[in-house]
Amino acid sequence: MHARSFTTLLLRASCFACLSLGFLAVAAVANTPAANYENLLDTWFDPNSGTLRFADYGVGFAPTGAVDASLAVLDAKGQIVGQHGFFPDYVLQEGVFGVMRIRGPAEVKLSTPGLYTLVMVVNNQPITRLPMKLTSSGASGDPFNPATSVTLDGFWRTRAYFIMRDYKGEPLPDLVLWVGGFDLPAGKSTDQFYVELLRDGKVIAHSKRSLGHIAAGHFKRTQISLFQPHEDRASANAGVFSMAHLSVDGAYEVRVLRSSDQTRIRSFDFDVAGGKIKPMAQTQLGYTPASDYIMPRVQRKNTNTFEMVEAIWIEDFR
Repeated sequence: MHARSFTTLLLRASCFACLSLGFLAVAAVANTPAANYENLLDTWFDPNSGTLRFADYGVGFAPTGAVDASLAVLDAKGQIVGQHGFFPDYVLQEGVFGVMRIRGPAEVKLSTPGLYTLVMVVNNQPITRLPMKLTSSGASGDPFNPATSVTLDGFWRTRAYFIMRDYKGEPLPDLVLWVGGFDLPAGKSTDQFYVELLRDGKVIAHSKRSLGHIAAGHFKRTQISLFQPHEDRASANAGVFSMAHLSVDGAYEVRVLRSSDQTRIRSFDFDVAGGKIKPMAQTQLGYTPASDYIMPRVQRKNTNTFEMVEAIWIEDFR
């Protein structure tokens, strides 16, 4: 199923689920709380048991003082499959951002194939939703271990973002995306992938072919650096690809290709005009419904301080 029709199906189902609970998607304004979308996509999932496990989650335009927040998983009929609350006090907070600690252990087991929605609720108002689809791969052929594995599919394969990495005072755009067992060829438990960046149909940058890894299991976040076009044997001396190169006007495509057979597993499209990447509609303040707004910020990784940094989200339109 193409990403557009798949996206429409997920959003329609999750909209019905929220309305069935009496939740209404309110118009987004500058101070409407929004979950850290990356945190939702990073939610841990075990395909062997069908278990979703919740951790700490960030929120933008965080309400001041104590907060009444929870995560709920709804089925396509709007029935609550599971719900877990957060502690009322933020564990980290800076400016309009805060991080809430989940009341653990916090797990929800999904066993019936179908459409589900993960919804963050703050002060009795749903703020951000993540639709998803659970499918079964059937029982294994091992008579001593006849377990049935399941796959969780959704926006993991239609969302990605650029984040800036500093190199000698110059910003370099790294690509962050999610890959997993869904992207493997039938019967394989591992593979590799590489990324090509095209402007107006011409490759202007690509990743090093040896670095992208696809593992069996749920989608996992990975960060990929881009370099100016080079031969594999010249990989060690490849020229860096900077934000200046990504600021040239034109129509861009990020192709993610599976190494074993060159199958295109992602195709993210965006435009650059006036030297700037045209922002994804869902990342703009005022986007409606507010529950589908994607905050264009993520938490900086590998640091001892809490800092939210810009993320330029892109999407797969196939």
